Amino acid sequence: MATYDARPSPYTQLSQTSDWEAVFSAAGISDGIDATQSIGQMTPSLDTGGRNAVIQPGNALIKGQLWRCDAAVSTPIPVASAQNRIDRLVLQFNRGATTSPTVIQPLVVTGTPGGSPVEPPLVQTPTGIFQIPICSWTSASSGALTGLSDERQIAIDSWHSLVIPSSPTGLTGSARYKIVAWNILKVDFNLQWSNPQGQTWSFTNLPQPWWPSIPSNNPRIYANLGNAVLNTASNSGLPRLFFGGTGAIQFVSVQNADVGAATWTLDLPMD
Repeated sequence: MATYDARPSPYTQLSQTSDWEAVFSAAGISDGIDATQSIGQMTPSLDTGGRNAVIQPGNALIKGQLWRCDAAVSTPIPVASAQNRIDRLVLQFNRGATTSPTVIQPLVVTGTPGGSPVEPPLVQTPTGIFQIPICSWTSASSGALTGLSDERQIAIDSWHSLVIPSSPTGLTGSARYKIVAWNILKVDFNLQWSNPQGQTWSFTNLPQPWWPSIPSNNPRIYANLGNAVLNTASNSGLPRLFFGGTGAIQFVSVQNADVGAATWTLDLPMD
C-alpha cells in the first residue's frame, strides 16, 4: 500500500502532468471551452476558399492542461475524397507529445468517405490521446464544405438566475440555468403556479448570442410542468413548457386548477 504526500506544499510540488490531471478530475472540472470569459470563446467557422477550419480566440481546458489562442487559428482541411465524408475539428491532448506545440493542438479528423458518411468518433483514452470536439461539417466530393455543426463543450459554467416574471400573479419560486454544451442548456425550476387560468408567460433573460434561430410559434420541445415528462404533441401535457420564437422559454396553461409545486431539472437540446 502506498500513500502520496499532499501537494503542492513546501515539501512536495505538483511536478507531473498526471498530478494536474488528477487535481482537475477531483475538482469536477470538465474538459472543454472556458465559458467564464465569453460565451463566444473559440467560435468555429469554415474558410471554404482557403479550405480551413477556423476557431476564434479563447481558452480551453483538457485534463488539467490550459490551451489558449489570442487570435483566430486556421487548421487545414484535407482535399476532397471521391465520395462525401464528414470531417471533425478537435482539440487534441497528446500525453506522449515530444514538443511543446503538440501537447495540445487543433486537429482535423477526416471521416470515412461513403454514400452515407458518418462522423468520426473522438479518441478519449486514459493514457495517450484525448480529444474534445469543436465542430464538424460535410466535406463533399465536389470540394464544397457545408453543414457546419458547433460541437463545443463547456469546461465550467456557473448557475445563472432566471428572473421570475411578475405576471401572472400567483407565480412564485426560483429558476436558474447553466450551459453544459453549446447546444444544451440545463434549466432548473422550483416553481409554484397557482390558478393559471390559461395564462402564458416566459423566461426571457437567456444567453441569446449563441441561441439558434427558432421560427415564431414553433415549439421545439415540450415538458409537463408537474413531472417533466417530455412529449411532442402540441395539444397534450398541459400545462406545458416550450421554446418561443427567439429562444425564450415559455409556459402555457389552459387549465383553471392549481398546478402546485414543481421542482425539476431539464437538459434542453437547442439544435
